[in-house]
Amino acid sequence: MVPMGERLAYIIGSGSHFTAHFFISAFLATYLLMIGIPPAISAAVVLVLRVWDAANDLLFGYLVDRVRLNGGKNPVLRWLFRGRYLPWYRIAAFILPIAMITTFTVNTDAPIWLRIVQYAIGYMLYDFAYTLSSTPYGAMLNTLTSDNNERTTLQSYSALGQIVSNLPVLILGTLLIAGSWGYAGSAILFAFWGVLLAIPAMFALKERNIAITEPEPDEAEAEAEHGFRQMLRFLRSTPELLFLVLAILVLGLTATGGAYSLFIGFYIFDNAALASLIGLIAIVPTLLLIPLLPPLFKRVDKVVAIRVAGIVGVAAGIGLYSMGVEGAPANLGLFIALEAVKGTCLILILLATQMLLPDIAETGRFRTGTDHTAMVWASYGFANKFGTSVVSSLSLLILAAYGFVSVEAGSFEELAEMKADGVALQTDAAIQGLWDVSHLYPTIGLAITCIFFFFVKIRRRDIATMAAANSGEITIEDAQARLG
Repeated sequence: MVPMGERLAYIIGSGSHFTAHFFISAFLATYLLMIGIPPAISAAVVLVLRVWDAANDLLFGYLVDRVRLNGGKNPVLRWLFRGRYLPWYRIAAFILPIAMITTFTVNTDAPIWLRIVQYAIGYMLYDFAYTLSSTPYGAMLNTLTSDNNERTTLQSYSALGQIVSNLPVLILGTLLIAGSWGYAGSAILFAFWGVLLAIPAMFALKERNIAITEPEPDEAEAEAEHGFRQMLRFLRSTPELLFLVLAILVLGLTATGGAYSLFIGFYIFDNAALASLIGLIAIVPTLLLIPLLPPLFKRVDKVVAIRVAGIVGVAAGIGLYSMGVEGAPANLGLFIALEAVKGTCLILILLATQMLLPDIAETGRFRTGTDHTAMVWASYGFANKFGTSVVSSLSLLILAAYGFVSVEAGSFEELAEMKADGVALQTDAAIQGLWDVSHLYPTIGLAITCIFFFFVKIRRRDIATMAAANSGEITIEDAQARLG
């Protein structure tokens, strides 16, 4: 059993890289529209950056499964490189703050090409460091403990750690950006916040279950020669991973509205700060729900919970879109209630999906006899990042097609002054486009995602049997007999 101190370190540490991810995911699209870069150009640059970002996840997952870092005799390097997955996390903790600050300190007086170059460099650093941190951190569950219920508990509370650690980003970050601090000051503040969250995990965690995920010497030699062939065999033997990846890919490709809550608040409700209230109301039910997930998933299969949450989320999305641009401000209470339901369902889907990944890794290892835990997490990361990469460009192109124009403003306080002077106004068509990317396309995507999850068939009782066989507690033959 993982000691309580290490559990807390893992829970807190999960919020470190997620702080950078949440800040960039939530604010980058609106930021690009406020530093004077035309939406079409922003879309093209973001697409190139994020497609490469998504593609290199699979390569990195393969490398993490195979590369072992060695610090030699230097005490600092020996600490930095101690463990199987922790070294990557420690290195990334020092790169992420540099990436955030570089991305969000673009000078609007500089030529457009220089603005593009700066945020491109910053984003590439973020991409590298986030992959360097998130993939090994998720895979680390298999080296911290072999107990499936304990993994589920750790994942549940690490998700709680992500949400709690990012509440300041959601609430304070939105208010600071909507006020006089702007993007630059907020990015600097939360860059250092992310470093503080990483410290407990960097020093306290111990990977005590490494032997189970390490191949024998003769196996290691064979894997060096046939590694990619085994990886492909693993993917073919685990169709559950394929359908999960497709579901997350569709969900990401159609999540066109997630980054525009500040603009929804500003242009439709005349209050950009409303975005923090909407986000908070969606998170509060989730905070109450997360402690209930471990006992829930002892009785209900995770994928069943995902399907139910998807159906409820689609119903809420239809209700939101039906309100329309004119109806939403007149029915603010109903709008916020539906946003809370939809937001809670989406968070539950994402949390439960991540909790399925160790189960899929166990399934694949049982069927193939080889460990590709990091590859499972990297495949999920690929789908997640590829979806969010393309959707960022797609949403910018859609807004441009509706006639939405970029502005030059350091904060929403400054933008409000410009709007009062008759500057930075948007057409009715552009506002309708903002509404469509926020509520129409995401609802369609969620419906398609639900369909894919009906093909993901992971039963909790089967996973317990496979994990016991993988750890040597029972033989493969006994496990196959129990599985029928």
